[in-house]
Amino acid sequence: MGMLDKFRNAVGDADQGMSNRLDKAAKLSVEHVDIPTEFRPTDLEAWLFAPSGTRVGVLGDPQASQGQDKIPELVDMVKDRFERLETAMDLMEANIKMTAQQTAKIAAESVTVSAPAPSDGGGGGSADVIHTVGDDGSVTSRPAEGSPQDSQATAGGLPGGPGLLDLYEAQSLAVNPFLKGSEEDALMHGPSVDPTKIAALLLDHLSGTDALIFLGAASKSGVITPTEGKTLSAIVSLAEPGEASEGAPSVNNRILLTFAALIEAWRAQGTP
Repeated sequence: MGMLDKFRNAVGDADQGMSNRLDKAAKLSVEHVDIPTEFRPTDLEAWLFAPSGTRVGVLGDPQASQGQDKIPELVDMVKDRFERLETAMDLMEANIKMTAQQTAKIAAESVTVSAPAPSDGGGGGSADVIHTVGDDGSVTSRPAEGSPQDSQATAGGLPGGPGLLDLYEAQSLAVNPFLKGSEEDALMHGPSVDPTKIAALLLDHLSGTDALIFLGAASKSGVITPTEGKTLSAIVSLAEPGEASEGAPSVNNRILLTFAALIEAWRAQGTP
């Protein structure tokens, strides 16, 4: 036996082993092949690349069973996209409504037209003045169209312009959440004030005991009448007492002026 015979036998054994491995690989299913995570297709990619007779561009029987082509994952994905679209549309609608409400509120707070006051004896009448409240709280006044330029005195003898009570009465709707009504009412009729809303303002910043003491001091100082103090105290006395402060109860200037403006608005409506 020569060297060529040995080489021929070695090649034959190698071919036999390779044939066996190829046979095993041919019988191995694709699902049993371990694919690295970074190369694994998504559900949508697997559906796109999977052979199907009813898909465009792939030859096959057009009358194939439709039950085999339904992919629950694809249906869920489309459903999720529609839900996101509906959520985005709802948010957009809510933003539009909120913008409309803020616009109406700003219009009610920023522009107020003073009504002409009745003239006394031999004096000249007061002119219509438009007051505009800026973003920084500054107030600018200008005469309304058609009003005389030289009549700038109000009934109280002060130059044309809103007083503190008028200013805080116009802004009371934004200060107190209990006064927020519809935009149409705020623009046409203004906010309505009742004793419960005034009591709510005090109870928001004072305890029940301090609110009663504050109302007593306001009644003694003449800010409110005894009848008004009795009505407000009847409501506040039913609230939780809370802890009394060490000294005399007090509020900051903004709350105090808001309280005074609400009292004036309540009187204008007719105090019972």
